[in-house]
Amino acid sequence: MEERALFNPAFIAVLLHRAVRSWERERPDGMHVILLFLIIPIALHSPTRARLPRTKKSPMMEWIQRNPDSMVYIPSNSVALQRKIGRGVELAIRSGVLVSRGTAIVGVGEVKRRTKSTVFTEDFDQCIKAADFLGKWFAQQNDYATILATWGVRP
Repeated sequence: MEERALFNPAFIAVLLHRAVRSWERERPDGMHVILLFLIIPIALHSPTRARLPRTKKSPMMEWIQRNPDSMVYIPSNSVALQRKIGRGVELAIRSGVLVSRGTAIVGVGEVKRRTKSTVFTEDFDQCIKAADFLGKWFAQQNDYATILATWGVRP
């Protein structure tokens, strides 16, 4: 996927919508907003995305230990992409795709569909599936600080 499309705020908003929607199906307490800044680098990084576990019950720490090369890219990408992710978060909240309450994202609105002529690539679909999975997987963890620490990311 070309960089311009990959970091498009609307695309980021769609990925975040999928992640938060999946989180909400697992637990009603709302996803901490800081996790949005971790989901995007994971979902967009093709090698990491391709190796994500197949089940939300997979222990995150064990997966990280089996895939240490992901730790090389994700922490630095989460910092490097902050501004671009922030634009996607802002667009999502402003357009009602995500609803925030304090530091939590507590709801998802509707994502307006593109025209029928829009063609989605396999890469696009894989990013969507990864964001969906990450929402479920992150919801299985105790708290956001544990998730960040596991991935080597500081708040």
